Amino acid sequence: MCFKAIPESCDLPTMTHYPIFLDLTGLRCVVFGGGAVAERKVEALVRAGARVAVVSPTATARLKKLGSGQTVEWRRRAGTVRDLAPDAEGRAPQLVFLCTNSPQTQRRLARECRRRGILVNVADAPEECDFLVPSVINRGPLQIAISTGGESPSLAQAIRKLLEQTIDPAYEILARLAGELRAADKTAGVPIAERRRRFERLMNRGILETIRKDGEEAGREKAKDILG
Repeated sequence: MCFKAIPESCDLPTMTHYPIFLDLTGLRCVVFGGGAVAERKVEALVRAGARVAVVSPTATARLKKLGSGQTVEWRRRAGTVRDLAPDAEGRAPQLVFLCTNSPQTQRRLARECRRRGILVNVADAPEECDFLVPSVINRGPLQIAISTGGESPSLAQAIRKLLEQTIDPAYEILARLAGELRAADKTAGVPIAERRRRFERLMNRGILETIRKDGEEAGREKAKDILG
């Protein structure tokens, strides 16, 4: 086994970043900036269930609307290091996104984030990021993330558009159905190997094509016919 630095004799490909999906439900995230880039970050964070603070003297119309509700707090001023401080319950931000038009401010805040152990993403500066935000295909419980490690976000978007033609909305229905069947099999004590074989039978018998052609209910009926 290989530990520490990977020697040439250890045949493991290196990765620039570790891919991971985070559960942000109820966790604090701070977005500095109020433009279109910040808006995209905030909308994604809200969909993920995060508690979001937007720090900017100005904001897009969409951010203003979000900031008037219960999910997003809009701090209408320039960002400072005090926006990184723990809240009244002692909870520091989990993630910080820097989307301002001031490189100097972003560098200063990024340094402070690292000093405090807060993961930070700096817009359009992958070399300064602790994590990158991928281009994502969302099909309900099915998510596919595409990243070029910051080399070319445009390429990641182009690949996403290509994949979206194949990974169509029928996959969302299939993912939900597969989850329900897996849960039922686990409850019934079906072994993992048999669960895999059952899912393979579904795919080999054209369950996806049935969903595409005839809809969700037809897909569920076919699953019953195949699996019993």
